[in-house]
Amino acid sequence: MTQISCAACSVVFSMPDDMYERRVKDHKNFYCPNGHSNYYSGKTEQEKEIGHLERQVRDWREWANQHATERDAWARALRHCPICERLVSKARTPERAAERLRFHLIEEHGARPLRLAITARAGA
Repeated sequence: MTQISCAACSVVFSMPDDMYERRVKDHKNFYCPNGHSNYYSGKTEQEKEIGHLERQVRDWREWANQHATERDAWARALRHCPICERLVSKARTPERAAERLRFHLIEEHGARPLRLAITARAGA
């Protein structure tokens, strides 16, 4: 049995534990011995914390999915040479695809001398 006091008249009365738990969860009305209607208006602290944690998990999943999509797009873009449009890598990670693309640009298109010339002009 759970002891409760009426919100209207402050009379203390008892309620079976299972009924108390149901009223806390379903927020339905119950009555004191004097006939005043009572109810539990909100969620318990534990329910609030669970809701907060569930929202955090949802937000982190959305963030992770968004960044995974961006990462995959970068990896796809880095697989092809921007000059000759040839497939230079089948790597699945942007880091590995970028490394292979860099190697391709240096070996096939002489990108290193061109890059040095451009940076030398920019510094002058």
